[in-house]
Amino acid sequence: MMIGRSQAIDEEVKIYKQLAVFNIIDDFVHQKFENISAKMDPGTTEIDKEFLIIDTTYHTAKHLNEKYKAAKNMVVFILK
Repeated sequence: MMIGRSQAIDEEVKIYKQLAVFNIIDDFVHQKFENISAKMDPGTTEIDKEFLIIDTTYHTAKHLNEKYKAAKNMVVFILK
């Protein structure tokens, strides 16, 4: 019984670490987007809309696989 609990705790720790990495990526992307957005013409709402869609997808992800895909899309968006 103790082995099962230990493994569950290890899995829980891994999940929290993964979420922490995703949050770091999210913070980084938001910071970069703010820098890019500040340098751009205020009339470029298409980029703002696209970022909002990608960001919403990230924040509404229901599981880690969705969150991973959304985080990857955020990074690709910033690097364009």
